Amino acid sequence: MSDLTIALDDSATLGGVLDGAGPAGIRLLTAPAGLGVPVRGTVIYDAGDRIAESPGGLLLLVGVDPSDPRALALPARAAARGCTVVVVKRRGRSAAPFVGEAERHGVAVLAAEDDLPWRNIDAVLSCALTGAGLSTVLGAVPMGGELYALTDHLASVVGGAAVVEDLARRVIAYSSVPGVRIDAPRERGILQRRIEDLPELPEQRRQYQRVLSAQTVVRFPAIGAELPRAAVAVRAGTLPLGTLWVIEPEDGISEEGTAALAETARLVAPHLLRLLNLPEAERRLRRETLLALLDSGSAPEEACSLLGIRTGVPFRLLAFAPPGTVAGSEAFPVASAALATVLEHAESELARQAAAHRPDVTVATTGGVIFVLLPYAAKDADGGRFAEAALAALRRAVSAGMRAALSRPCRDAGASASLRRVAAAILRGRRL
Repeated sequence: MSDLTIALDDSATLGGVLDGAGPAGIRLLTAPAGLGVPVRGTVIYDAGDRIAESPGGLLLLVGVDPSDPRALALPARAAARGCTVVVVKRRGRSAAPFVGEAERHGVAVLAAEDDLPWRNIDAVLSCALTGAGLSTVLGAVPMGGELYALTDHLASVVGGAAVVEDLARRVIAYSSVPGVRIDAPRERGILQRRIEDLPELPEQRRQYQRVLSAQTVVRFPAIGAELPRAAVAVRAGTLPLGTLWVIEPEDGISEEGTAALAETARLVAPHLLRLLNLPEAERRLRRETLLALLDSGSAPEEACSLLGIRTGVPFRLLAFAPPGTVAGSEAFPVASAALATVLEHAESELARQAAAHRPDVTVATTGGVIFVLLPYAAKDADGGRFAEAALAALRRAVSAGMRAALSRPCRDAGASASLRRVAAAILRGRRL
């Protein structure tokens, strides 16, 4: 999007970080200077280490027992080095004296759950910092379309197609800016929603290893059908989440483009973490949005964005039904509590399959049928492979009599209600 403008603050605030972390097993014990204190990044500390100069630092006190009298000197030392927040694990012990010292020196204290690994704590807080530091995104689409907006913006700045991939090399988001440079392997990866190993590109696996081991942007020359490209790892703290790639223009990527690539990776991180570990609240919102779309066929822009439906890009609807739910009409009455349990089990299994193979899909159950929205599915293969794998998993885990139907590709979200009727007719008449 050429009109996307991103403005960043120099720092987030403690309140913003807490909002971004959500119910992640991290809670506030005290904030003597209020929730508006600046927080600029996580700092790892282990017992015996010297605390580095860290203005606005969020200090993770790894290996520190806050009930140990020796720990009482740490809040003063943290404050002297500019840290505004410290994080501890209490492990069933009282941290009251430690909290009192922190209050005396104006340092906020967060307590993390004992069984939450420090690696995860660092990742959650780093992503919350990224989200809280994003002060405004002007011209961006609503929740659910941010990754596409970011890749569009990056492609516009650099002049080449951009994609976000997870660690399994699935394409999570991609740019659609007309006129930017793109090659056949990139087009194929977008269509297949996954970057496969190609015999003609044996260097491909090593490229990913280089990107994930590097701390900065990595550039690759043209190889075979692949144009030159640049890539950077997407991380939450030290935790790798995926990669961000962009094809270089003919005269090479500029310093501005390199900086935009690195900055976009930072902005992508919280969204990718959210997709990999989607909170139940958002899953419920997406499920309810899909059900409303299936019932009414109305498709406001916000609903399409949340579900990943893009203007002019084909999507498909997949429907699954256990035995005994498909009647002779278009209504699918749930006849018993036992059947409701089967449907719940089937929806849960489909959600698990989606997380493993198509994290962009939405799953919802209504009237005895589980519907799956595939937001990008231009060809039969785009939905067929997932449908077959999901049906096989359902027949193993839920019922051997499970049936499935796959709609035709559709570009009009307003036609979703008719797609539902088509899927119902297929379920009544034949199996996948």
